Amino acid sequence: MMDGMGMMMWSSFVLGLLLIVLIVVAGIAAVRWLRGEKSPIIPHRENAIEILKKRYARGEIDKDEYEKIRKDIE
Repeated sequence: MMDGMGMMMWSSFVLGLLLIVLIVVAGIAAVRWLRGEKSPIIPHRENAIEILKKRYARGEIDKDEYEKIRKDIE
C-alpha cells in the first residue's frame, strides 16, 4: 500500500523542483527584458547602415563611397 504513496511524494518533489526552475528562468528573462538586453538565443542581425559604418571604420571604403552607399540605403 505504501508504494503508491512513495511514488506520489517523488513526483511532487520533481514537479516542485521544475516549478522553482521555471520561476527562476522567468525572473532572469524578465530582468534582462526590462534592462533592454537582447536574447542570446536570437542572434542580432546587423542592418545595412551598421555594416556600412564598420566597413568605413576599417578603411575598406573611402568617404565618397560611404556617402554614396548611405544615400542609396536611406
